[in-house]
Amino acid sequence: MLGQISGKVQNLINSGDRPAGHVVEGALICAGALLLAALAASRRPARPVAPNGPFGVLWRPAALVLALSGLRIWNAPESRERTRALELWTAVQALGVAARLINPRRRSAQFVTAAAALGAGVGYATAAKQVDSNAAAMVSPYLGWTNVAGLLAHRASAPVETPTIH
Repeated sequence: MLGQISGKVQNLINSGDRPAGHVVEGALICAGALLLAALAASRRPARPVAPNGPFGVLWRPAALVLALSGLRIWNAPESRERTRALELWTAVQALGVAARLINPRRRSAQFVTAAAALGAGVGYATAAKQVDSNAAAMVSPYLGWTNVAGLLAHRASAPVETPTIH
């Protein structure tokens, strides 16, 4: 039974014949990225960038799947494509943290960060597909949720227009 579980975990994280130290290093990098995102989110009061309520429950699992995708790429054989995918994964993580730290009143900065994160995410998904199609498929929920969250944030922070009567 433990052999089956071990095999499933190896398949999930794409560890194959990688040395244990390499796999642990990648897991620590991904855990660090998740921790930085959580710390950035806790530094400011809840904002529409990561909606609360029924939609908020999707944010953490999407980030976790993105981290697992990065771990799969980390564990793939070394190549230029793998390096490019890891660079873009790092950019997605950094932009996600930046988005959580930007003052919600700075809408132009939020927009630029969200657009850059979306572009980096699409670039990462494209680069990841050249390395590991399963890792690339794992990015889709994160990208989809990022777009939904951005739309919700925009709607929530837009001024309410009241009709004027003349």
